[in-house]
Formats: sequence, C-alpha cells, structure tokens
Amino acid sequence: MFLLMMVSAYLDKRAPILNWALTPVHLVQDYFSIHQRWSMFSPNPGKRIVRVEALIEYSDQTQKRFKFPSPTDLADKLMYGERFRKYQTQALAQKKNSHLWPDAARWVLRKAGEKSYTKIPARVILTKSVRVIPSPKAKFFKHLERIDVIERTHSFYTLELR
Repeated sequence: MFLLMMVSAYLDKRAPILNWALTPVHLVQDYFSIHQRWSMFSPNPGKRIVRVEALIEYSDQTQKRFKFPSPTDLADKLMYGERFRKYQTQALAQKKNSHLWPDAARWVLRKAGEKSYTKIPARVILTKSVRVIPSPKAKFFKHLERIDVIERTHSFYTLELR
C-alpha cells in the first residue's frame, strides 16, 4: 500500500485510467490524512492561520494548557516541519476528520504524561484558534505594518476519562 501511495505522488494526474486505479489509495490517504495537497504552493494560499491546542483538566480541578509541538521541534521525527503544521490545520482541525480527534486527545495525554505523571487526568479538551488574514485586495499593507487580525478560539472535542 505504501508503495502505491508513493507511486501515485509522482504519476501524471491527468490520465483517467490512473485516477480510476488509484482511487482506493487516495481514499486511504485521505482517511489517515497523509495525502499532501499542493494548495500551499498555489497562487491563492490559505487566508487563515489555525492553531490547535489542548486543555488537560485533572481530578484535583487543576488545568494545564498543552501546545502541540512547533514544526522546528520535530526536526528529527517521522512527521516533521511543514507537514506536521499542515496535519494540524488541514486534517485535525476540520470537522470532516472527527475520527482523528479521540486519538489526538490520547496522544496529548501521552505527551503530557512524559513530563508530569503524578496527577490523574479527568478530561482533555481540544481547542482551535483561527486567525483570519485580511485580503490584500481590500487594503494594501506595507512590510512590517501591524495588521489587526481577528482571532476566534473554541473547543471542538472533549475526551472524558472518568
């Protein structure tokens, strides 16, 4: 399966028979959110900055904010750099991929437990912050000019552990 996924990345996408033959591979790639789309290189890049974080609530009523690693923190890992950021913004934060949320919450618990394992977690709340970038067509911004950006934060999944 892995070989087919790698082959599909390098073949001409215009061949109808190829699209038909690789449909099962693309379905698997989309399900596990490992399909790299080329939209980051398009002339119309994304207009939103999405950041996913987690709030861990412990049984003693204390809380801890967990920040996912930045791309530079993962330089020697399996999923590194830009690919990890894209996973957070284009896969994990989207409602259509809600099947990934329980595993992401458990991953947060494992990572947080590596540093602090004395407290008993009660729940993990995944949150998403979205910053909308203003269109350059609406107003031209000079280099290093401060831009007022609207940021909205909301929780999108809760894993109860009690």
